Amino acid sequence: MRKFALFFAGLLSAGSAQAAAINIGQWYSFRFGAEGSALTSGGAFLGVNPVSIAAPEGPWTFSLASGGILTVVDGYDSGDVFEMFNAGSSLGSTVSASLDSVDCDNDITACLNNPSISKGFFALGAGDQSITGIATASPFGGGSAFFMVAGVSGALPEPASWAMLVAGFALAGVAMRRRRMAVSFA
Repeated sequence: MRKFALFFAGLLSAGSAQAAAINIGQWYSFRFGAEGSALTSGGAFLGVNPVSIAAPEGPWTFSLASGGILTVVDGYDSGDVFEMFNAGSSLGSTVSASLDSVDCDNDITACLNNPSISKGFFALGAGDQSITGIATASPFGGGSAFFMVAGVSGALPEPASWAMLVAGFALAGVAMRRRRMAVSFA
């Protein structure tokens, strides 16, 4: 039932506003409310390192000649999770490798490098794209996050390759956490 509700919310968010064109290779800031809310314009919460600009109201549209990657990363406090959609079809959800509570502020690079911050890398095929999203977890009732679309030239890795990469990062994060939590008795 919950998956149906999330799918329906994604469809609603895909058709609820005028499409807004975005630029490939540009970081954008977006806002979100409580769990189930649609991702919206970035407003005044901009990212640094690299600099972001406020996302227009979605859906966010663009065209790719040979495919690309949509990168989505939570900002500020950890714990938020987003499900992303392309033309109403789910691309998947962001994930974090750790449950630690951290704050990466608005530093995009720090957020991307922190295993406790939710992030996702979604493969996009060639052609016209229409991206929307919803917050599927929002422990603070809302916040800000960032996204960028990078075009690729040449072959695009298959989704299974991305899944293996994300799983590897998750396992590395778990191993690091266990090492930190290990207690030695001498």
